[in-house]
Amino acid sequence: MDDIDLHHLLEEPVLQQVLEIYSELITLAGEDRAEDEQGTRWANRILELTDTDPAALSSIHGRLIAFGWLTFQIEDRNSGLMYRITSDGKKACDWAKKNSKTETVSDAA
Repeated sequence: MDDIDLHHLLEEPVLQQVLEIYSELITLAGEDRAEDEQGTRWANRILELTDTDPAALSSIHGRLIAFGWLTFQIEDRNSGLMYRITSDGKKACDWAKKNSKTETVSDAA
C-alpha cells in the first residue's frame, strides 16, 4: 500500500466510510451462513449513502477498486455486481481509523 493512496482516506472520509460499510456487510453475511457453508462472502452494491450524491457513489466505488481496496464480481442477472473489501482495504481502513484519531488529537492541540 502506498502512503499517498492511504492519505486519500483522511482527505475524503467518504472513502473510508464506504470501506467500513462493506466490511460490516461482509461480516454480517458470514454470520448468516450455515456452519458447513464455506467460501468468500459478497455484499450487494451500496446504492445510497447519507450526505452523498448517489451519482458520486459510482466514482467512489471505482476509486476504491483502483486502489485495490474493494473488489467485485458479477453474481447473476438479478443480483448484478457484488462487492467485498480486500485484505489491503481492511489494512487501509485500520490505518485510517488509527491516523484520523491521531490527526484529530493533534489538530485540537
